[in-house]
Amino acid sequence: MRRESKERKEVLILNELFSGVIVLLNGEGNYGNTEIYKGKKTIRALKLKVTKERSGGDRWCRVFIEDRGFIDKLTGHISFSEYDLDRMEFTGDRRSFDIKK
Repeated sequence: MRRESKERKEVLILNELFSGVIVLLNGEGNYGNTEIYKGKKTIRALKLKVTKERSGGDRWCRVFIEDRGFIDKLTGHISFSEYDLDRMEFTGDRRSFDIKK
């Protein structure tokens, strides 16, 4: 019961903070792909997915959260901010991805 309420609290926090699209940027070496995260919106589930993506040690994965109301003026694409799951804060790195919702 206690674990369930903790997870529920996480969901409420994530729904408030991350009501937009979550994008995973993952790859190996200098090459990466974007993927829309469609899993459960909890820190635990997101960390599990990121850990799975990084599985081999050579691979990397970064989490980007949609900036509500921000559009890249140059490309017209949606703007995203990187979120560090270990420190539980935004890193300040901003990217724009051509994501179809």
